[in-house]
Amino acid sequence: MTKLAPSLIQNQVMGLWFASSALGNVVAGLIGGNVANDKIQNLPEIFGFLAIMLFVSFLLLFACKKFIMKIAKA
Repeated sequence: MTKLAPSLIQNQVMGLWFASSALGNVVAGLIGGNVANDKIQNLPEIFGFLAIMLFVSFLLLFACKKFIMKIAKA
């Protein structure tokens, strides 16, 4: 991340990087907290939703690949 960020805001970018990791952990905890013994029959729906969201994230990152590579080389 430090290669892509301008030198004036490298610290903020690194802070956002770690904050996004923390937010991901919170979301994972919330999803895991919603899985109870009485909701075990809903697991295929939950995993299906997660798979769809991961695929959408993949498409978004793949669409940004050329832009990110161009910035990284500059």
